Amino acid sequence: MAREKKVQDILVNEHISRAERPYVPLFFSKSHCIWLAGVQIDDRVQLTATTRRILRLFIEYAGEHAP
Repeated sequence: MAREKKVQDILVNEHISRAERPYVPLFFSKSHCIWLAGVQIDDRVQLTATTRRILRLFIEYAGEHAP
């Protein structure tokens, strides 16, 4: 993400249906949304050749809202 975008705009641009949007997990750093799980990750937290620390998250969907 080169510039700040609204979460709503990203979800619309990525063709996430209105019914699915409430179930997209959002992850934040102190003041920024850094990951819309399964949709988009912020450039500031992507893995690079110089990455030194990694946090691995697994998301398991349950019930009727599983993809």
